[in-house]
Amino acid sequence: MEETPKKQIFQVVCVVSNLDETLGNWRRLVDFNETSIKMVGDREQVRCLYHGQQIHCPIRAVRFDLGGIDMKLVEPLNKAGGDPYSDSLLAHGQGFHHLGICVENQPALLEQYQQAGRTPVYEEFSQDGHYQMFDFTEELGFCMTPWDHMIGPCAPRDPLGATI
Repeated sequence: MEETPKKQIFQVVCVVSNLDETLGNWRRLVDFNETSIKMVGDREQVRCLYHGQQIHCPIRAVRFDLGGIDMKLVEPLNKAGGDPYSDSLLAHGQGFHHLGICVENQPALLEQYQQAGRTPVYEEFSQDGHYQMFDFTEELGFCMTPWDHMIGPCAPRDPLGATI
């Protein structure tokens, strides 16, 4: 499989059991820009596929700037399993879930994955777009979501510093 150059890791996603408690711990234990904290929007309009099956994936989440990286904390509201976040929490407890990586040529990379027989374990479709998460835990030690653009602190900015 020909290697598609990766541009940059721009997002780190962690799954947590209690968002309020964990965010409180971040505020107490980690030096970061607290004014950058943003609640993730309404997910009622998000369509989710997990292992090819349509699911409901209710979460509470925040994003914030951690040294130029978009840090995202996700609390699955379905504690019984059946979605990527609650399954991860049940299997491994709190911690790292996946990386968001901006790639040079997302369509080419997705084509390479398809030719290699790799399918996304999770997909989201919303008004903000479509993203796919791939599980490379056995090969690379993590799951990743290849994006064609960056969001959060790494996203392009206008002359006033606002995210474009």
